[in-house]
Amino acid sequence: MLSWVAFVCDITVWQYVLLFAYPGLSLTLLRSYAEHQPGADPDRRTAVVVGGPISGLLYLNNNLHVVHHSHPGLAWYAIPGEFCAKRDSYASQTGGNVYPGYTTILRRYLFHSRGHPVHPDHGPA
Repeated sequence: MLSWVAFVCDITVWQYVLLFAYPGLSLTLLRSYAEHQPGADPDRRTAVVVGGPISGLLYLNNNLHVVHHSHPGLAWYAIPGEFCAKRDSYASQTGGNVYPGYTTILRRYLFHSRGHPVHPDHGPA
């Protein structure tokens, strides 16, 4: 990959890392962080970030993550319709972990801990 980037695309390694790899990984980790909640009940660990059309397209509607977990074979473009049709049911499945957008996640958790999950095999100290 780096050979292609460097020799074909004429992009330096530092440009690739700083302008493409790091932002891409950051967006991926933001989505994963937002949609996988710590908690004792495994059925309530999946959240929904409603977002808008840009985040929906960027994440192929996996921001409506509980729908993805409930129907993993559902096409990405059908996920919003399924979510809208059963919004209350999906919201209750998450235990109320429904956020209006990623800015809400950033405001709430950028400088504050979201929880202190304990691995089930290790228990509290």
